[in-house]
Amino acid sequence: MGNIDKSLAIFGCSDVFGHGLDPEHTISHLLSEKLNYSKVTNYGRPGSGTNFFLYKLEKLIEKGIISTQEQGHILYVLAEGHVSRANNDFKLYPLFNAPVYDFNPSTPKFDGFIQDKFFYRVIKRVYSSRAMELINYDPLDYNLEKKVKNTCKLLNRAKVLIEQNLKNQKFLVIIHPNTGYKVRDKIINCMSSMNIAYLNLNYSNSSNLYEYEFEMDEHPTLEANQYISKEILKAISQ
Repeated sequence: MGNIDKSLAIFGCSDVFGHGLDPEHTISHLLSEKLNYSKVTNYGRPGSGTNFFLYKLEKLIEKGIISTQEQGHILYVLAEGHVSRANNDFKLYPLFNAPVYDFNPSTPKFDGFIQDKFFYRVIKRVYSSRAMELINYDPLDYNLEKKVKNTCKLLNRAKVLIEQNLKNQKFLVIIHPNTGYKVRDKIINCMSSMNIAYLNLNYSNSSNLYEYEFEMDEHPTLEANQYISKEILKAISQ
């Protein structure tokens, strides 16, 4: 049986790219095995966020790589860190030497992933220490409402761009399961007010959350991607 003449493009950060995984364990590959579409493309880029998604989408449409005649889906996997990246907020994490993001990135970006295991564990212990809990320090909290609104504005621009140029494509935002409740609730309320379609995923039914994340850097495992791709299939098949 031949492939259906449909396409699926999935955007996101290293979670979509497949950091630490074999290519066949990425969300895009798992979807391609089930969908039987003519084209499933992984546009995940490590360290990127909502602004790079919009920038990349504009360029793909401009160059005709995503055709106006194609039927299918545009998926964007939103992780908690994207709210900071969409607001040039990584300057709050100087120890990670992370970059500032813009709409016209000229060089490959990265998300500050620390290659040295010992140093990473020291930093992780500092950030998760009792002292940090006592002072209730979380850089994400700073102007969180504004950050979420700015992120939603970018998502809405992507939605309008798709509606105007890719009338046969359906846009869906996937809220990554590892997104914390502080961001999750606010981003859902904001997207709902803008009529942006979304799929809200979480690991709440799992008895062992650690099977879904690599211990060292908390990137998703094969088990996580299997769960995510399964839920995406349900959503886009409706």
